[in-house]
Amino acid sequence: MKKDEPTLIPAREADMGWLPPKLGAVQGAHRDLLKGSLKTEVLFRQVRNKLESFCHLPDPNLYDVLAAWVFHTYRMDWWERTPIVMLYGDADSGKNQTGEALAYLSYRGENHGMLTTANVFRSAQLLESTLFFDVARFNLALRKDGMEEVVIKRTQQGSMVRRITDPSLATLAGQRTFRPWGATAVATNEIPASDPILSRCLYIATEAVDTPYEIPTAMNLGGLQEQLVAWRWMTMEQDIKPDPKVQGQGTKRWRQITRPILQITELVAPNRLEVVKKGLTYFQSAQKRVRSQGDIADVVGAVMDAISLNGHIPGRIATADLLTSYRAITGDAHASIKAINQRLHSLGLKSGVKLDGGNKRGWSYDAGKLNSKMRDLGLEE
Repeated sequence: MKKDEPTLIPAREADMGWLPPKLGAVQGAHRDLLKGSLKTEVLFRQVRNKLESFCHLPDPNLYDVLAAWVFHTYRMDWWERTPIVMLYGDADSGKNQTGEALAYLSYRGENHGMLTTANVFRSAQLLESTLFFDVARFNLALRKDGMEEVVIKRTQQGSMVRRITDPSLATLAGQRTFRPWGATAVATNEIPASDPILSRCLYIATEAVDTPYEIPTAMNLGGLQEQLVAWRWMTMEQDIKPDPKVQGQGTKRWRQITRPILQITELVAPNRLEVVKKGLTYFQSAQKRVRSQGDIADVVGAVMDAISLNGHIPGRIATADLLTSYRAITGDAHASIKAINQRLHSLGLKSGVKLDGGNKRGWSYDAGKLNSKMRDLGLEE
């Protein structure tokens, strides 16, 4: 030990949110990686196959993408952006088991039943954990305690979140700054209504199937966690890094969040690169579909808010009330009714209605169709 070097005392196993790897197995896997008797391509395939044994995904190429995502959690210091794995489905669709599988295989994976700032801040800053949140009411959870900001900034290396800890202090002493950066997976019964979050997601709509799958547990990982830790050790020891020339897929934010997936695949399993690219194309199409549904969710929310206003006429909504509600939901103070005309018509609303003796413009609606759309989008309160 060098002079003045800090002494690190490992936490008790009971205090950890993840299963600590077995040291002997890590050392053995490290030797195998150095000798070449364990190839990274083989390790990648084993992770991919283990995921397939745990869960059903709608496209076989997605297992390779998630295997790359698992690998990328072991070297989060390499990346500037990270994608959220978003698992959406009914109660028995397998989304929870998929998320648990990712948590068990990922670096310091923790499984949380609540989305709270305490969980994120503590795990991110002290432990650099991968976090899996099993939260049925995800949209509701995002509205509490500034969680939407925290989840978004968790995807951006170097981002900070400030919280007031003592309102009585007017100086900086009354606040704390947290860095929430880290890998995240979420299982939810609701289609997320936040477009900024959806644009950072690898989105999977899970489906219930009759095929029996292994239940992910700490005991049936087949030594993969130790091998992945050994791979992390080897890359740090030998200063191995991904090729910075490898770019993400597509443009803008999608390019940013897919860059680590393609870079890690090119580094550890270049023979699976084309498969991963196909899987990412599937994810991109799914993201576009659900973001379109998210737009509808905002419009539905605005319609329901306008209906709830006192004094409205059954089956009729004033355009001014509708626009006020939509601007409040989206935060766009300049949104016009023309921007959501198509969405309103798709919900069965009809324009050209006169209200207040012809002094106000409005829309007519069918309550049954609106309620059906609310159920489809998982927006019932």
